[in-house]
Amino acid sequence: MIKIEQNAEIKQVIAKIKTNIVATMDFWGVLDTYKRKKATIPVERKLLELYAKFGYQPSTLRLSASEFYRMPYNQQIRLDAIQDENVEIKTYELPKLHLEPSDFGNKDRYMRNYTRLAYYDKDIKAPMIVEKGGTWMSPTLAERNTMQEAVDKAHGKVLTFGLGIGYFPYTSLLKNEVKSVTIIEKNERIIEIFKKHILPQFNTDKPIDIIHGDLFDYYNEEFLNRYDYVFVDIWKNETDGFPIYEQMIKRNVQGSHIDYWIENTLFFTFQDMVFSYLKAVYEQNLTERLAYFREDPETGHMINMIHGYFRGVDKTIGTEDEFLLYLNDKATLKEMLRF
Repeated sequence: MIKIEQNAEIKQVIAKIKTNIVATMDFWGVLDTYKRKKATIPVERKLLELYAKFGYQPSTLRLSASEFYRMPYNQQIRLDAIQDENVEIKTYELPKLHLEPSDFGNKDRYMRNYTRLAYYDKDIKAPMIVEKGGTWMSPTLAERNTMQEAVDKAHGKVLTFGLGIGYFPYTSLLKNEVKSVTIIEKNERIIEIFKKHILPQFNTDKPIDIIHGDLFDYYNEEFLNRYDYVFVDIWKNETDGFPIYEQMIKRNVQGSHIDYWIENTLFFTFQDMVFSYLKAVYEQNLTERLAYFREDPETGHMINMIHGYFRGVDKTIGTEDEFLLYLNDKATLKEMLRF
């Protein structure tokens, strides 16, 4: 069972993280008052000051509308040309200077959690596809930002789970290093619409294979190892994504060539629970805290995985780095999910 030394270094890092958690709550409270406001010069100045106090120092919050329209997908693919009774084409609109989140959040190793508000220097309009299940995806800069790392890493034979409007496949196929793309998609209607209206606009001779099937029918080492790079993108956000991600990790599939959309964000709540657990061990009130967290099914499920992991750890945490490793090391966090 994990143990934690009662020393000044551990006391200090726990106090720092507790302070950061409170500061994060205050930060988000203030930030929410600015969302969807107009980014006047005084407003942007105040936001930059707020970010600086929180340790994030952007030089500007401005995004280029020209950059948005220069994105290859936006230049080549015409979603507004789609005519299908099963979907509706709507317009994604963002007025000039309108403040919106530009990512899904960031968390540093001391648990400070923030998101970037940003605005475009001109009005933005772009088509998006909507069906009964909700919006597939629209080709915004936020979508591009959260996929760019995967696009950069894509090479050889690429496999992706989740089709959407085909932004990741299209952008990956522009790279000389990418030879082919295979897509696993569960929604047959999305596949039909994509093949009929979007795929013909890709303008590539590289092989594109679309397979109708469920992620878990193909998420195994034998199948994944046929590909040089694998990208999983089947959730809308961290809330619906975490349970799916947990199931995948529990399968214990190994592969350094596998990435998951917004993976760091998926861990945010789980990291909070790990901190609460370690803090309870340090304060020697674990039994009481376990009972408290188990009152709620969601937090109870997480705390049971964390408790199962730490019961098998025969180690005493004595330094800040050792403490922070359990909060931030992705391989360690994944191991906790397997319990």
